[in-house]
Amino acid sequence: MISLLSRDYHKKQQPSRPNVVQALLEGLQLSHPQPRMPSELIKYIRKTYNAWHIALALLENIRCGLWKKRSVSAETKAGLSLVQHGYWQRAQSPFYQAMVKATHCTYNNTVPKAETCLWEEQWLSSSCASQLSLWDALVEFGKSIENYEILLDSLLKLSDWTYMKDHVIPKAQVEETPKLRLIQAFVALHDKNTNGVGDAENIVGKGVDLSLEQWWQLPEISVHARVPLLQQFQQLVEVQESARILVDIANGSKLSGNSVAGVHGNLYADLKDILETWRLRTPNKWDNMSIWHDLLQWRNEMYIAVIDVFKEFSTTNPQLHHLGFRDKAWNVNKLARIARKQGHYDVCVSILEKMYGHSTMEVQEAFVKITEQAKAYLEMKGELTSVLNLINSRNAIIKHLYFVREYKQDFEDDLDPDSTSTFPTTLSELTERLKHWKNILQSNVEDRFPAALKLEEESKASSCTHPIIIPVWSQVRMVEDDLMYNTFLEVYENHCAGHDREADLPITYFKEQLNQAISGQISPEAVVDLRLQASPNKILFAKNTGKIFQTDFHPAYVNGVIEFSELVPFRLTSNMQAFFSHFGVEGLILSSMCAAAQAVVSPKQTQHLWYQLAMFFRNELFSWSWRRPLGMPLSASSGGGNLNLADFKHKVTTNVEKVINRISGIAPQCLSEEEENVMDPPRSTQRGVTELVDAADKIVHDGSNMASMFLN
Repeated sequence: MISLLSRDYHKKQQPSRPNVVQALLEGLQLSHPQPRMPSELIKYIRKTYNAWHIALALLENIRCGLWKKRSVSAETKAGLSLVQHGYWQRAQSPFYQAMVKATHCTYNNTVPKAETCLWEEQWLSSSCASQLSLWDALVEFGKSIENYEILLDSLLKLSDWTYMKDHVIPKAQVEETPKLRLIQAFVALHDKNTNGVGDAENIVGKGVDLSLEQWWQLPEISVHARVPLLQQFQQLVEVQESARILVDIANGSKLSGNSVAGVHGNLYADLKDILETWRLRTPNKWDNMSIWHDLLQWRNEMYIAVIDVFKEFSTTNPQLHHLGFRDKAWNVNKLARIARKQGHYDVCVSILEKMYGHSTMEVQEAFVKITEQAKAYLEMKGELTSVLNLINSRNAIIKHLYFVREYKQDFEDDLDPDSTSTFPTTLSELTERLKHWKNILQSNVEDRFPAALKLEEESKASSCTHPIIIPVWSQVRMVEDDLMYNTFLEVYENHCAGHDREADLPITYFKEQLNQAISGQISPEAVVDLRLQASPNKILFAKNTGKIFQTDFHPAYVNGVIEFSELVPFRLTSNMQAFFSHFGVEGLILSSMCAAAQAVVSPKQTQHLWYQLAMFFRNELFSWSWRRPLGMPLSASSGGGNLNLADFKHKVTTNVEKVINRISGIAPQCLSEEEENVMDPPRSTQRGVTELVDAADKIVHDGSNMASMFLN
């Protein structure tokens, strides 16, 4: 079977859906017992013949979860948990400690070779170093092991074009990928000549073909798997736009003697349009730093080209002279801001200090630069002096004030009614001149507005609509009809209709159980299960994204306060574990729960969360007595109506704090650097949610009643 699946003639069916290889692999998956297949072969078949879902069950290759299950050392588990939540700087420490211990034979050869390779890979080559922009270290590492793939990517980030062209590209024997084509196109354009533009366009065409081929090999229902390709498509488009910039500059240079055409005509119109588009077309704020770096680093090269071309235009055409400086400063500040927002404070400072490289900068961008530097320094230990020195250095700002004065003077000279040589003589000329200054003002001023005032942000906000929900009473909501949203009940009814099933059977069963509860024929635990039933018609979600917009659930109370060990609807049954697999639980479920808790209890969100929960519990306590457990006397469950105002506020506050504390308990738990250095072995940052999942897993294996699992 291995020999059959390895045959080259299968490639004739590569674009076919389905194909023979998919059928053979599915047969292997359904075989009992399953034959052992090389993981490298299955991985190759998966991406080449669009057999992703079939290969997943065979490969068990959700990486972090798999390694956390099979790892021997505590350092591996601790490091991977930090990587999963983006703590790149801290993640380097446990991987480095593990390598040091291995060097001193601390593990007594109990750690397999694959795990030691993982330490090296995570510490240096693939994750931590690239996220922390340690490109110099990566270049040295790539040279030492002659890894040309690492060298190509790192040298590109460092803009070391000479070494790349002379020593890497001639020797590189790497897989033909869109990324390789992008680098080749960058090198072709770097020389900024006509031949390079033609070569780059041909290379981009081949890169697009490779990207489309990879797109076709991906699963049909996958969205996230296509995100890297979409990012590569954006880079390919920007290579084409860069070629257009160089062509526009070359054509404009032939007419540069005509200063009037340069100011009022369409000279360099393509260049200006592209640079304006680049400001509006940036990655998502949540995209990792390497995505931002790839895109904005190359733009920085093009801004350098623009600055070099117009550096002599300071007196004849100040707008063109400042064009490259203005956009390059914005580009550098934007990249530094993203680095700071993602917690890479050292990277932020390094970008601001090294990437711009000019003594002149627009006043607004100079303020942005100082602001970003100060905010980054405040997050770094021992840098308070640097913050004070930075704030006191006003000379850097004063140097750029001349740009504002020149800008104002140009505007007044051009539209001076007393000047017969410059003021328009007809209404149409005046209209065109005003439109021209409007465009200049918009391109120079609008970028300084708050995000809420920008036209592109306003259009994005207006597109994020949702149905209006009016709370008539604590348990009554009026929901606006919206075809873009649906309820779980409608989904369930459609599903029953498609499979010729009776949709009312669960209701009939519920009524039977309710009658038994009223007559005392079922246990108190079963009564609790009846209380926990949610109403599917009250759970609203968006059809286009699947995101839930409104839910319906009720906590359990003891005298108006959430139970200390509240029964929660959290189930990790044997069927669920079989579906997700052990590595899926460790790699996906556990990290997703931890990340969700991290987002909710982050410093910027906690205050908002507090007030949202307070409103929720206020409404809940008012209607609490209506939903008291069957058989419980009214006095034992008296609700908000029987409480005085002080007791009512106390119960609301207590409930909110209990919820926030519980969520904080499963959020990532990081020690200080001093504590991490003395902690041996290191502890996982996901230990809170790990203990919860382990408890759920223990209940399943012990055969205990699933309803007895509590969240402590």
